[in-house]
This record gives sequence, C-alpha cells and structure tokens, in this order.
Amino acid sequence: MKREPFKVDFIYQLEIVKKYQRSGAKHISLISAVGADPNSWNYYLKIKGMLEREIIKLGFESTNIFRPGHLLGNKFRLDIRLADLASFIVDPFLHGSFKKFRSISAKKLSAFVVNDKEKKEAINYFEFNDFI
Repeated sequence: MKREPFKVDFIYQLEIVKKYQRSGAKHISLISAVGADPNSWNYYLKIKGMLEREIIKLGFESTNIFRPGHLLGNKFRLDIRLADLASFIVDPFLHGSFKKFRSISAKKLSAFVVNDKEKKEAINYFEFNDFI
C-alpha cells in the first residue's frame, strides 16, 4: 500500500471515528463509494471497503454507509473535471443494476445525509436510488 495516501484515506479517518465513539457517539454515517470492497484490486475501492469493515467492527448502534458513484462538485483538477464530463455523457445510459454507478452532486448527497434523521438500527447501506 502507498504509505501516505493510506494514512490519509484509512488510518486518520478510522482514528477520528474511534475518538468520536469514545466521546459517546452511538450513531455514525460514512460516505464511502459504490463498489467499496476490502478485496478489490482497485486501491481506492479497497481502502473504502477496509474502512467500512473496520467501522462496522466498532459496533455503533447504527452505522449508515452512503455509497455514491462519482461525486460532482467544485473540483479544479483536470482529471476530475474530465470525469465529471464523462459522467454527464454516460449517466443517462446507466439503468437497472448499473444505475447505482451514476454520479451525484456532493451538495445533493450531503443534503441527503444531513436530512436522513431516521435513526435506523444496525448497519444500513445507501446507494444512488436512495439519494434521489
């Protein structure tokens, strides 16, 4: 694993969640990624999956995991802007089981997370169809 990105993408986030739990938190929400899997060959999806797994092990009363596709937003890197453009072209063709891969604006996703006031017990996963 690449050491610095691993620290940022996994270790720091997990430590923050542990501190949050020690402060008395009983519920946690995590924005992950569609396709997150600790066994993935893709670095990003592997780390997201590992983080989900470790947070679930902490045993919060409820764990809400939001798995968006590509996040659209105010990003200034060329590669991200190109991904935004590709999403604009491809998204309308993603139907059925592929619909979960559609992009969503960071603003719309964050509004869904904040407004999801229902405290669901156990572990809950949310994907594109839940956000719209």
